[in-house]
Amino acid sequence: MGDRWVMKLSVRRNSVASCLKHFEELDVNICHIESHTSQSNPEEVEISIDCICQQETKKLLCQRFQPNFLETKVPFPRTIWDLDKGANCVQTAGVELIEEDHPGFNDPVYRKRREEIATLACNYRHGQQIPRVQYTKEEIETWSKIFCELTKLHPTHACKEFNEAFPQLIKHCGYREDNIPQFEDISNYLKKQTGFQLRPVAGLLSSRDFLAGLAFRVFYSTQYLRHSSRP
Repeated sequence: MGDRWVMKLSVRRNSVASCLKHFEELDVNICHIESHTSQSNPEEVEISIDCICQQETKKLLCQRFQPNFLETKVPFPRTIWDLDKGANCVQTAGVELIEEDHPGFNDPVYRKRREEIATLACNYRHGQQIPRVQYTKEEIETWSKIFCELTKLHPTHACKEFNEAFPQLIKHCGYREDNIPQFEDISNYLKKQTGFQLRPVAGLLSSRDFLAGLAFRVFYSTQYLRHSSRP
């Protein structure tokens, strides 16, 4: 089992290449690399490196990377409770909207509402009941537009298994044109039928963290809706 190193580096200098040079000089075996813009500072990038090295080499790496070094951690969860450690490692579109081309970027009401719902996901821990969201009239209207348009396409565009399962979601989970189903109800039904369960998340996860959830039959999803101008 290797380690995951997480560091915060400046995007204005060739800092990522310089960082990797240290691993090369110390003959560290790198297995996987991910990077994304820091949520707290768009001028910085957070880089995650999965690697295998000796304990003495770890000490040398820690010395070289201070103060950029954030943490090291085991890259794969060993129990379903370990998902709590990676569920908040959101890459984009989380509590804060940083994409200027997002339809809700210049809508302060939408941004505040989205932050409220995303914060519920950030505070969630495995074993708790999934928080129920009291959706607004505008959110239900947005849901209604999506629901009506997609259900028209189900007979011609959805697979046989989906068309067989969807009526059960309507019956047992509250899927309706005028009602947004709650994650807790969906999760309880899915777990009973398939062993899978839902987990709320604030935004986009890395492929690694998302697939780690699937290994424990946990499917991540956001609870907030798309902006009403582009449902």
